[in-house]
Amino acid sequence: MDGKCLQHRKFKKDYENIEDYIFSHCPQFGFERYMDHEKSDGNKYYPTSYFEDETGVHEVHKGYDEKTMWDELAEHLGERDFFEKYTINEVKKMSREEYFERKSEVIDYYYGEFEKFGLKRTRVDNKN
Repeated sequence: MDGKCLQHRKFKKDYENIEDYIFSHCPQFGFERYMDHEKSDGNKYYPTSYFEDETGVHEVHKGYDEKTMWDELAEHLGERDFFEKYTINEVKKMSREEYFERKSEVIDYYYGEFEKFGLKRTRVDNKN
C-alpha cells in the first residue's frame, strides 16, 4: 500500500472522528433531529436524512466540489505543462521564488482559461 493511500485512510478516519464528535453534541444544543445514533453503533453518530435534506448541506458540498474540481484541474494541467516546458536540469537551477513564479504562470493560464471558457476548449489528445 502506498503512502498516499495510507494518508487518505488516516484523513478519512480523522474526518469521521470529527463528524462523530460534532454529531454527538447535537442533543446538548437542541439539534437531536440532525443526529442518528444507536447504542449498538458505539461511538458512531450519523447525520439524519432530515439534516441532509432540509439544511442545504448538499448544496454546500456541491459548491465545494465544483470549486475544488476547477482548482485541481488547473493545478494538475499546469504542473504537467510546467514540466513539459522545463527540463529537470532547468528546474534544479531555478531559485525557489523563480520556480513558484514560473509554475504559477502556467497554472494561472488554466484558471483564466476555465473562468472564461469552462471546458468548451478542453480536449483530450488521444494521438499518443
